[in-house]
Amino acid sequence: MLASHHQTPAGVRPHPSSHGAYRRDIDGLRAIAVLCVVVFHAFPECLPGGFVGVDIFFVISGFLISGILFEALQRGHFSIIDFYIRRIRRIFPALLLVMLASLLAGWFILLPQEYRQLGKHVLGGAGFVSNIVLWSEAGYFDTSAETKPLLHLWSLGVEEQFYLFWPLLLWAAWKRRRAMLAILLTVMALSFVWNLVSVHQDAVAAFYLPMSRFWELGAGALLAYWRSRSAALGESLANRLAAIGLLLIVVALVVITKQDRFPGWWAVLPVAGAFLLLAAGPGAGVNRRLLSQRTMVWLGLISYPLYLWHWPLLAFARLLMGQTPSVQVRLGALLLALVLAWLTYRLVEIPVRLRASGRKTVVMLLLLLLMLLMAALGGLVVKRDGMSFRKLGGLAMLFNDEVRQTASLNQFELPHPSCASLMGQAHSRDWCAEPVSAEPPQLLLIGDSYSGAYAPMLARLYETNPQPQWVFRQFARGGCPSLIDYTSGYCLDIAQRVAQYARETPSIHTVVLALNWPGHFASDQSGFPVALERTILYYRQLGKRVVVLLSPPNGANPKSCVLRGIHLSEADFCNLPLARAEQMDEHYRDRLLPLLHRLQVPVFDPFPTLCDQHGCKVIDGPRILYFDAGHLSQYGAWYLADHAAEALRQLLLATPAS
Repeated sequence: MLASHHQTPAGVRPHPSSHGAYRRDIDGLRAIAVLCVVVFHAFPECLPGGFVGVDIFFVISGFLISGILFEALQRGHFSIIDFYIRRIRRIFPALLLVMLASLLAGWFILLPQEYRQLGKHVLGGAGFVSNIVLWSEAGYFDTSAETKPLLHLWSLGVEEQFYLFWPLLLWAAWKRRRAMLAILLTVMALSFVWNLVSVHQDAVAAFYLPMSRFWELGAGALLAYWRSRSAALGESLANRLAAIGLLLIVVALVVITKQDRFPGWWAVLPVAGAFLLLAAGPGAGVNRRLLSQRTMVWLGLISYPLYLWHWPLLAFARLLMGQTPSVQVRLGALLLALVLAWLTYRLVEIPVRLRASGRKTVVMLLLLLLMLLMAALGGLVVKRDGMSFRKLGGLAMLFNDEVRQTASLNQFELPHPSCASLMGQAHSRDWCAEPVSAEPPQLLLIGDSYSGAYAPMLARLYETNPQPQWVFRQFARGGCPSLIDYTSGYCLDIAQRVAQYARETPSIHTVVLALNWPGHFASDQSGFPVALERTILYYRQLGKRVVVLLSPPNGANPKSCVLRGIHLSEADFCNLPLARAEQMDEHYRDRLLPLLHRLQVPVFDPFPTLCDQHGCKVIDGPRILYFDAGHLSQYGAWYLADHAAEALRQLLLATPAS
């Protein structure tokens, strides 16, 4: 992505490309791309579409790397081994350094569960399958994504998966030169169609998985092929293309937001913009006056390590603060990322990539060995359950027995063998629970992962009063609201399974809906309320009551207390201020509650139980009530069952609908 063979440090002879001499404007375009990504991650409100910088990088990478391959094929010097040696020397050094630094920082900062996840991400990053690992966990824009220090390695995974087969495909096609263009266009067309289909069926998969992204790298490859066979453009045409390309990128940055289905058709804007800027050549006005400026070129030279460093620094800052860091902290993190990127470039990348060229095989083997060791280290962290034996103080928390016990309750899924039959093929984002009982279930708890967080509450009610009316079943899929005819792909699948189970289980008299109400209302202002009403009416037609569980006060993050070394008993520090809790909740309550009132849907509101005039509870003595900023922990669900038992009984055990 950010890694190419065309970054040229001062004092080092630049690498010529297949399209002529080193192009400063390409480093300038890379600077625009990395600035877009960095600004979006640090200040998303300032640049809502900044994440399209990754798509720009894909086009640049496809253009430069494919250009090198075409040049080697033309000269008869093609070597797949030499290609991968160059890739390893280019990608591995900075990546190894950042992953090691993240593990060291995580040792002092992260809870065992978080550190275990980081170990899994190190393992995925070392194997260049981070995109697949992250896809299996959750969405790129979910809340937990902001605290995954190696989230950004997904793009490296996509790129390296592309380059596993691309050089071999070009080599095979080169023997039949007439087929080269057809192969390029076929790969792009198949990938683009896959992208358009999958973005509606599984938006998370479309974002992360390689098949929906290959067309972006293929666009750069197509341009490289065209440039290898064509003369440079005339000045007038080049100027127009460059101006249009820059305009398309600006429009993408302003118009596209994380609420849009991306990549999809939206990705055409940044991809086409980068394509046109590269096609215009170094002599175009925009490329010469803007992209070739000294500062832009310098940022382009350090763009790869800057990309690698900036996100872990921001993620660890969020973890330490327990919320979005202040503007000053985020600016400081970006300044530190710049310094670390420059040092990495000068002290690591240049020596390994350029000055060790005479020992390239030895260097490659050493880098491969180090990457294997890094993968083993990540695997060890996973196997040792996040190194929960750590006893540390000072910079972070003291992992004493009390905190370890608390962390063990800082979860919300209650797995049960029945999940296999309820869910069909088990999915990594599936939740399922039911009490151990011979009685048929009378309550059906559905929704997204928030229903999983509420499942221990119903289990507690049954355990304290094991009566048939408290027997329940819960199953859901993370990120999927389980609404009728609302979503597609795996979300549609789970909604259909839920509906089928409700139809075929006459003992079910009440369907309980528990969703991430703030998140769904924020992401879909129009379609979501309509789908919700349609779902309520559907279950009523089946003769079921429908009850809604509102979301807990949103914005609480207990780890801000724990990670700063504050004792769990200091509730005043850990509690969520009432004003902030109300501010976080009002944007969805103002729309949801009138709708439920009109449909006469009973509602359970955890707010009165968790909050008073002093604030909202985040901890209760030595126990954490929240799993993260939105989900209740297992103990938090028990707390509601114990303190709101009467309200829940009256709500859930009312007379079934006729």
